[in-house]
Amino acid sequence: MCSPAVLPANTTVSSGGTEIVFAGGTGSGITIASGGTEIVSASGEQIGLTVSAGGTAIVAGLVDLLSGNTTTGLTALSGAVVEVDSGAVASGFTVSKGVTEIILSGGTAIGGAVSAGGLVIVESGGVVSSHHNSSQF
Repeated sequence: MCSPAVLPANTTVSSGGTEIVFAGGTGSGITIASGGTEIVSASGEQIGLTVSAGGTAIVAGLVDLLSGNTTTGLTALSGAVVEVDSGAVASGFTVSKGVTEIILSGGTAIGGAVSAGGLVIVESGGVVSSHHNSSQF
């Protein structure tokens, strides 16, 4: 656990490990390995996040996925904002009630779903794929 501050950059959270970004704190360049967990509290910020298969990230604050970042185990709570920058991929992410996902030009969302009350904003040049039915994007 880390108190409000800038956390060490380019850290890997391994199996059994947990990183918590508290309100007012900022994480940078974190990789969550299989079995690892990251929690971003409301008003916390994570800049650059890769969630590997089997890893978990629970977000109530802001997550900014940067170029080269991919996510497969991201859970966003009401009030969270997930920004997918150019070159980043959000895979299988469900935008639930109270959550906002912003897909910027060059960003990609694959195989996700939008629940009632969730908001997805796709800027010009953003990519959304794997559209299977009306409840998915």
